[in-house]
Amino acid sequence: MMMLGGGESKSKDSNTIQCLTNQGFKSLCDITCTFLDVCGKMKDYKSPIVVMTVSNVFYTELKKSRRQFLADVIQKHQFWKKLSFWRAILKAAVMRKMLKNRYDDVYYSFIQGWLVENLHKMVMFNVDIKDLQVFVDEVMLRHNLPVRRKQEIQDFVDRMKMMHEALNQINK
Repeated sequence: MMMLGGGESKSKDSNTIQCLTNQGFKSLCDITCTFLDVCGKMKDYKSPIVVMTVSNVFYTELKKSRRQFLADVIQKHQFWKKLSFWRAILKAAVMRKMLKNRYDDVYYSFIQGWLVENLHKMVMFNVDIKDLQVFVDEVMLRHNLPVRRKQEIQDFVDRMKMMHEALNQINK
């Protein structure tokens, strides 16, 4: 594994980040993309959660002291665009939480909080904004969210759409 290392570990808010050599970083990116391909074919939606989590740990130094993180590379992978992945991780989160009453305020708060956190990830990982809206509509319907919560979530999605459009204008 020396090929991947060669860089230095640095602390980032109590998380250790790892600088890799350019070749080590390229190898890690290739392996990770292949891993995501296999996960997609096997419909393994648990393992990529770990990839998403560590994607902001590994980086390489680019010119002018700029860093490129693994997340910057894998965000464009087709795997993240599969709504089946996002459905599966929501279902797993609900199951882990084991909420006793599926339709009380604690449950609704959990679903709303999960959506807000993961909608941001969906945008970061290049899920099409139209698919994001489909997913939100599906979750709100499936989990029978009250009107007030639906409106709060939709307001958040609308703000994300505006930010997405603004970023697209900047990047042109």
